Amino acid sequence: MGNEDKFYVTTRDDFNLGPIAEKIIALLEQDIKASPLLIEGGWGSGKTEFCKHIINLSQNKIGAKIRPVYINAFHADNAGPPILTLLAAILELLSKEEDREKIRKAALPILRLDTTTLGKTAVSWVSEQYTASPKQNGKKEIQLVSDAMADHMIESMLKDHEQVRISILALQKLLAAAARKKTIVLFVDELDRCLPHFTMLMLKTIQHLFDVPGIKFVFIANAQQLLASTTHCYGTEIDAQRYLDKFIRYRFQLPTATNHNKQGPQLHAQSHFLATVKSSALLKNSIIVKGALQEFIFHLIEVNQHALREVERFVVYLEVYQSLSAGKFNTNDSHDVGVVLLAILAVYCVCFLPEKANATLSGDAVLPLIEQALKKDYLSKHMGYHNPVDIVLALFYLSDNCTGKFSSGNTVSEWKSRVAEWFSVDYPTHKPLFQDAIRLMSMHG
Repeated sequence: MGNEDKFYVTTRDDFNLGPIAEKIIALLEQDIKASPLLIEGGWGSGKTEFCKHIINLSQNKIGAKIRPVYINAFHADNAGPPILTLLAAILELLSKEEDREKIRKAALPILRLDTTTLGKTAVSWVSEQYTASPKQNGKKEIQLVSDAMADHMIESMLKDHEQVRISILALQKLLAAAARKKTIVLFVDELDRCLPHFTMLMLKTIQHLFDVPGIKFVFIANAQQLLASTTHCYGTEIDAQRYLDKFIRYRFQLPTATNHNKQGPQLHAQSHFLATVKSSALLKNSIIVKGALQEFIFHLIEVNQHALREVERFVVYLEVYQSLSAGKFNTNDSHDVGVVLLAILAVYCVCFLPEKANATLSGDAVLPLIEQALKKDYLSKHMGYHNPVDIVLALFYLSDNCTGKFSSGNTVSEWKSRVAEWFSVDYPTHKPLFQDAIRLMSMHG
């Protein structure tokens, strides 16, 4: 476990997942065969942060019955066979050097047995046998050497496998003894980022070598990516889900929203956006997390299903605009809210739809970009006047004379009146404002 994987003690629980973490700890402490356990979550959904929270809770729990250890599988992908990573994590927990040394010695024969080593040994043996009789260069002699090589390899492999079988039993016995007083729980994170072959090898190693009383595993991963790795290794003919279930005994989906009392459910990505903005020196005093502007950003996050990492990137882009525009997001003029709305949308497009955003500077139509970003190409029939998403759409529909977008219930004149309340600029002026924001973010203006 490298320094980058060290955990700090924290009470941080941004998404109110503490109760779930406590249930997982209680489950791991009981004699229930729910290991390996899979905690599922999409890319950037906060899985690693949640994993940290579980580990910190268990480390600081009075009378805890488990000893947790964290493994970043992605960092171990090129560090050798998975058994090395798993054993190194377990050895880190053991206090006595004597116990660690016993486990190391038991593991050595297992580590020695790999196809590369056997291949090198065979080549070396053939070279010795053949060069010892340089005159034997006929087909008969070559066949004799080939047969002898096969016999030698089979005999060697049988001896090696027998030794490995004995060593596996000895290793498992030592591991069980080490976990007798307190269950050892290995949290294997980032398995979904590993190469497919390494992912499958990790699962098989855990199943065949570490199915030991007192040793438990928790995988934190994107289940869809694990399925993709399975298909990559074994083809589409295999039922990837059923095959993967051979290695996982219990699984559950990490929630993506939290119920904030009277406010109702809020996506973790939305909560993370608020927290990230409030911790930003450039944005914490801005108006983008107030009223209709926050509602507008929440819509963008929800309909585009953004992950936590993507939200963090979006905040960086907002900070860049705030810096380049000399604090445009700090306005207190209510008539500038619409202008800020356009700036936020422009920053969003540059962040997530950069090619299409830049293409609008060269004459491409703006409206298709707006509809793609908002995931909406119509106006709401009810309460649309008060919805910032509909206001932005109405603004562009009016400027492009898209009369077919306006329903009979909400007339064009009514929309014009409502849009005027949000924007202090005329319809022909707003497009250049939107494009100016894109140009500024592209360092062209």
